[in-house]
Amino acid sequence: MTEAEKQRWTEKNREAFKAYDEFVDKYGLFGDGKRLF
Repeated sequence: MTEAEKQRWTEKNREAFKAYDEFVDKYGLFGDGKRLF
């Protein structure tokens, strides 16, 4: 994948990244309470 393709993919998926970040901020990550480290 070229650098230009990476940039296009990132821009195309920017909304999904934002939604995921908001979800994690609100609910945390899966397994956070189960880790032993």
